[in-house]
Amino acid sequence: MESKNNTVPRTAVLPQWDRSVHRLGITTLIIAMALSFGPFLYLYIKYGVRPSFGVLMTAWANVAVAYGAMYIIEPLSYFPSLGTSGSYMGWLAGSVSQMRVTSSVVAKEITGVEDGTQEAEVVSTAAIAGSIVINIVVLTVGAIAGYQILALLPPVVQDALNEFIVPSIFGAVLAMVGASRLLLTIPVFLVLLVVNYGTSAGWLPIPSWAVLVVAVFGTILYARVLYKKGKLR
Repeated sequence: MESKNNTVPRTAVLPQWDRSVHRLGITTLIIAMALSFGPFLYLYIKYGVRPSFGVLMTAWANVAVAYGAMYIIEPLSYFPSLGTSGSYMGWLAGSVSQMRVTSSVVAKEITGVEDGTQEAEVVSTAAIAGSIVINIVVLTVGAIAGYQILALLPPVVQDALNEFIVPSIFGAVLAMVGASRLLLTIPVFLVLLVVNYGTSAGWLPIPSWAVLVVAVFGTILYARVLYKKGKLR
């Protein structure tokens, strides 16, 4: 009698995967947020240091004005690359734009998987987990010997490292991902170049945070139009 195929359908794995990822991701993020209050609780219990409610609200308002748009824009713009588990891991470990997104993009490019598939989710998870391990090792070494090494470098090299590392990373990712979607990449790049320059020069009267909103949601809408017309797959 011929044996039945015991292979589990790919779609049957997805609900269990999502439940496990959300349960573990939410739990670890809540624990991390609770532990972030540890130093403040120590100062309060040990020394009685406690800022007034007005000072807390002022500090919160300053942070909200500077980074409030990021709370919405970054998850929306990075989720297609990171996936569900990668998003939890990325925001728990930090350095999302500098390391997690690039690791995920490069891994999927090498393996040839397509964004939005279960294969992409697994590949992205493995790549981000590897980047976190490497990041911890590098940070440990850097904390011990990095300052001495950087101090030996000439000022021009130090300035280049501080100013151009993040733009160069995003430029490499743009070239890697955008090369296969020129109809999407080139118009978006040119429009955002004009918007960013106009904002910096002062002749485009919009706040700097609005540039991110235009970049993210404008790109999404333009990509949707191209997809509906059958020019983007």
